[in-house]
Amino acid sequence: MLKIHLRKAHVLIVAILAGAGTVARSVAADAPCGQYSIWSDGTVHDNYTELVWQRSLAQNGMTWNDAMSFCGSAGQGTLPGCGWRLPSVNELQTIVDDSTSNPAIDSATFPNTGSGPYWTSSLDGPGQAWTVAFFYGELQPVATSGAVAVRCVRSAQ
Repeated sequence: MLKIHLRKAHVLIVAILAGAGTVARSVAADAPCGQYSIWSDGTVHDNYTELVWQRSLAQNGMTWNDAMSFCGSAGQGTLPGCGWRLPSVNELQTIVDDSTSNPAIDSATFPNTGSGPYWTSSLDGPGQAWTVAFFYGELQPVATSGAVAVRCVRSAQ
């Protein structure tokens, strides 16, 4: 098996060549200095993607439907502003830091982030949604009835 890492515009493309098949995925590359601004309202502004992230964690152990509702209701009143939602798989991958692991995230910016999976809004067929596990930043499909951690996002505008 051959594993190739290619970097382009803050995105790491990982291609795994094994036998007859090739599997590729993209994850965020190391966050450049100044990528994040920590705001006094408890959110993080990503200056590169223009997304605003929930800094502290939502409740752990929600089903996918509960996570969609939680983020859509502004964290049941715990998140400032409006427009909060569950991130897509591509959005959640932008905060993965591949220079570290367990968890693969900037721990100063996103403290107390667990290494397990976090829901995305991206479905992987009937009854399954994609998660990003922050041990290494890997993608994992999980049954939507499973109990998974949540981090909400909104646009900066």
